[in-house]
Amino acid sequence: MACAQDLFGMDLKTPWWIIAQNDRIFVSNVTPPVLAELTPSSPGLGCPLTLKRSINFHTNGYTGFTDGAFAMHLDEARNRLYVVVGMLEGTTMMGLLEIDLDTFKVVRELRLPAGSTMEAVPERGTVLLPAYWGPEIYEVNLEQMAIVNTFTAVPSVLALRYDPKRKLIFALSRAAGQMAVIDYATGKTLRTDSVGAKPEAIWLDPDGSRMFLGSGLGILKFDIDTFLPPGDRSTAGAAAP
Repeated sequence: MACAQDLFGMDLKTPWWIIAQNDRIFVSNVTPPVLAELTPSSPGLGCPLTLKRSINFHTNGYTGFTDGAFAMHLDEARNRLYVVVGMLEGTTMMGLLEIDLDTFKVVRELRLPAGSTMEAVPERGTVLLPAYWGPEIYEVNLEQMAIVNTFTAVPSVLALRYDPKRKLIFALSRAAGQMAVIDYATGKTLRTDSVGAKPEAIWLDPDGSRMFLGSGLGILKFDIDTFLPPGDRSTAGAAAP
């Protein structure tokens, strides 16, 4: 362990998402709904960290709720940070907010019935935001800040991953205890499998060979080409705990 940092004094009592970029760290926090930028007290030394800038989306009036700020995505080329905030106005609507990293101010927003997670499709310049209360997955073009595609899969998705090697989306339904595999090009759900109660975490190896997910069954490991044979993606093997 390089260091440990107590975030409570920075009003970051329930951190949700963390992105590190060079000598700064972005943190989204659920309660209260805060987006924060932390920097090391001395460049290159790691801890202790200092709270440089923050936005409280409740005190600034953006949301009437005291939670939360959730998933983030960093677009380094455009110097923009995107964060999901909500709920809004007592509805299932959430806000996808675009933050200018020079000013640390909101420059654009898109309101949509999304949930708390987000996944990038880097080659398209888009992000995927699943609805929690429905089966939709929305694809948003970040330059346009507009929905450009909608997939229909499984409800209450709390975690998903895009596989750029195979052009697939893996989506975990917390309520149904299922994983849906979606063909990105066609939007077709190739298969849906039971993976244990309340699956909430999923990870792809950087080389794209294996996938790990966490559910009530524990941590499941998949060899993706065995689970989804390239020649027949409608029949496949099983997960290995």
